[in-house]
Amino acid sequence: MRFFFLILSVFFLSSKLTGADETHSVVKIRQTCNSNNYYSPWNAPYQKSGIGSGFIIDRGRILTNAHVVADSAFIQVEFSPSAKKYRGYVEWIGHDCDLAIVSVKDQEFCDLSIPLELSDELPQVRDELMVLGYPMGGRELSVTKGILSRTEMRRYSHGGKRLMDSQIDAPINPGNSGGPVISKGKVVGVVHQGITKGQNLGYMIPLPVVKHFLSEVDSSKYEGFPSFGIRIQSMDNEALRKYYQMGPEDTGVLITEVYETSSCYGHLFPGDVILSVDGVKVENNGQISLGEGHWIFFSYLLSSKYYGETIEGEVLRNGVKTPVAIPLNPQLKSNFLVRDFEHEKRPTYYVKGGLVFQPVTQNYLSYFEDNIPLTIQLYETKGAKRDGQQELVVISRVLPDEMNEGYQMLAHEIVTEINEMPIHCMEDVVRAFEKNPSAFHVISTESDLKVVLSAELVKERDPEIWKQYFIQADRSADLDSTRK
Repeated sequence: MRFFFLILSVFFLSSKLTGADETHSVVKIRQTCNSNNYYSPWNAPYQKSGIGSGFIIDRGRILTNAHVVADSAFIQVEFSPSAKKYRGYVEWIGHDCDLAIVSVKDQEFCDLSIPLELSDELPQVRDELMVLGYPMGGRELSVTKGILSRTEMRRYSHGGKRLMDSQIDAPINPGNSGGPVISKGKVVGVVHQGITKGQNLGYMIPLPVVKHFLSEVDSSKYEGFPSFGIRIQSMDNEALRKYYQMGPEDTGVLITEVYETSSCYGHLFPGDVILSVDGVKVENNGQISLGEGHWIFFSYLLSSKYYGETIEGEVLRNGVKTPVAIPLNPQLKSNFLVRDFEHEKRPTYYVKGGLVFQPVTQNYLSYFEDNIPLTIQLYETKGAKRDGQQELVVISRVLPDEMNEGYQMLAHEIVTEINEMPIHCMEDVVRAFEKNPSAFHVISTESDLKVVLSAELVKERDPEIWKQYFIQADRSADLDSTRK
């Protein structure tokens, strides 16, 4: 599933701040980052530069977006209108919530810093906000105005996680990412992304997400935001409600699947109807009330929890109302075969006989964009880990050579078996080739293709293929332990 989001740099500042406060509370962040090549994953990363924003939360400490400083090689921070730049360092980063803390060790910067205060109350729909940051179009601090349009659960473009998100209509542009949203003199959010198809469709990370991140940082242990790891169906249809023995006053959502890697596994079951979560009633469409006419999807209640805590609820199971208590296990975070975005990490790969094997990650999908087959796109949204399957492995492409004639147009082919060995992860790929006693290597794909290579020719031609395509190693460093 592809999304049309533009990651932005946007900030909001209250009119109560003075000019001096603005220029010493909001900063411009210059970053040079390492960007990986997923087409030729053995190549060294290439470098690109960008500009974002941030704001002071403590002397020498800056809150910004994770995507502003992700994969950074070098960071500089500056106040406006000063020309002096200070070296910055990533202190904490939460890719799932798109937040990060950058620290500056220079004492002069610390002395000049004026922290902004987080609000204790959430803004309401139609409340006026001001955006302050360093968007494209000029060098100086920029201020725009807008209102809070709505708050709901949305997918964060950087990390791919669905968290509380607030829509604003203030004009925002690239370069604003990481700045504060302020109402009544205090920070109420951080704008982080926008929708490219539409006018003034920007989004800010609201206070509950910001404070969750900062709370974990304060405890010196960041584990992220829990999620249910289930698939559900609305109960709007009257016949469906009767079939599952719901009473006339009952409302809730039907569980259709519980992933094996979910904290809910063994506590919730397909066929259960979730009636309430932490004492909050769940409506037939999955919404819960936040009061005063505001609604949000019930998964918000779990995302506001911390790993190690327990979430309680009530389900209708075979017509009987049953209480449940679910301990949130930090080891059970990812439910899907298509792995989340990876950062500060080189791509995983293995090259054999000119065939390039890679795991499918969100980075991989983003790199190839519209060339991804529908089958892999379905795995992105529906492919759950089970039966020992750890990740989705593909032949990403084939490096042409005389011995792989006939296979050279293969791309994004899902690998199911190599030399009669089921493939559950990249380590399986290496073992299947290196432990094969046969004269042939036989690769099976999900589309029922058979790729057969001469084992003798592979051994003979591999060094030449590596030389021709400037491959320094036949596998990524994280697969070094699989060497014979």
